[in-house]
Amino acid sequence: MFGDDEPINQHKVMTTDFEDFAPNEKLAFEKEFLGLYLTAHPQMDNLMKLKTAVTHELEILEEEKNKQE
Repeated sequence: MFGDDEPINQHKVMTTDFEDFAPNEKLAFEKEFLGLYLTAHPQMDNLMKLKTAVTHELEILEEEKNKQE
């Protein structure tokens, strides 16, 4: 502060290697800090699996005749 100490090198950059967060961890952070999921939803994979297994949607079921499979 008064010039008695050695000068501090302010241009020194410290780099450390670290692993990125897992996708579910990132989503949890989004939900915690923003209150909503911004980039994706944690159940999106399950929803896509269900969508491929669905044979009829509600709109189509109303048009089907009674006792018809």
